[in-house]
Amino acid sequence: MMYMAEIDYRLRGRARGVRAGSHPGRASGDGQQFFDLAPFLSKPDASHLDLRHSLNDPLGALWVRRQQQLVTIPVWLIADLSASMDYPGVYSKMDTLADFVVALSQSACRVGDRFGFLGCDESPRLEWRLPPTRQPTAAQRLAARLRQFHPRGSHARGLLRAARLLSSTRALVFLISDFHLPLPVIRELMLTLHRHEVVPVVLWDPAESGRVARGNGPARFTDLETGHERALWLRADLRERLLNAFNERRQRLRETLRSQGRDPLFLEGSFDAAAVNQYFRAVR
Repeated sequence: MMYMAEIDYRLRGRARGVRAGSHPGRASGDGQQFFDLAPFLSKPDASHLDLRHSLNDPLGALWVRRQQQLVTIPVWLIADLSASMDYPGVYSKMDTLADFVVALSQSACRVGDRFGFLGCDESPRLEWRLPPTRQPTAAQRLAARLRQFHPRGSHARGLLRAARLLSSTRALVFLISDFHLPLPVIRELMLTLHRHEVVPVVLWDPAESGRVARGNGPARFTDLETGHERALWLRADLRERLLNAFNERRQRLRETLRSQGRDPLFLEGSFDAAAVNQYFRAVR
């Protein structure tokens, strides 16, 4: 069994749930974090008596501290499996995606959460759907399939229908794509997932911007607006224009996602658990 460095993900706010886990819930329970104060008669437990609040009560009532219930959450990875994700650059995006699947499923299993996967191109692909499970071996098998897979879908607008296949329970959703979609479509996509907490993970390759190319000659590039590939004769001036366009696209994509309350996580290369964990420390 393959093991990857784990992801220390966190859910903003309180989660709904009844199964004991590691995420702050919306009710009191047996957790370690303070939830609220309650009259002693509603929770007659002297071990949780709050002496300071009780002594300051003008009516002489006794108060106890209630702790926050910790619950489990569903964790989904929704992946773009269109042809642009098979870009022949420095790194394999399918390998990066597979490593992400392994690391996230292991992390979910460790804290008692359920991990699910859904892949989409023109439509959600049921052959690439893994219902939420606490069995990391199922995710391992799925990751092995991804490493051998060469996406051929012409676009990824099937992502717009992915939310219908998720439960209504608020989930943590890692949305992994190269985001080579028109910005209005990306805004619409974020709206379809509004009930969930979404982490947009942008997979780009250094070769897509022309940064790793050297000298003059033919090169293949992906149009950042349409996702279509084309061949260009690369020169120094064209390389600079491509890099400027790439940086502009990055800024526009960042602004679009932030306008929907989502900070993007850019991964340019292989899977990096440290970068993912830094993202959660920075935005939470």
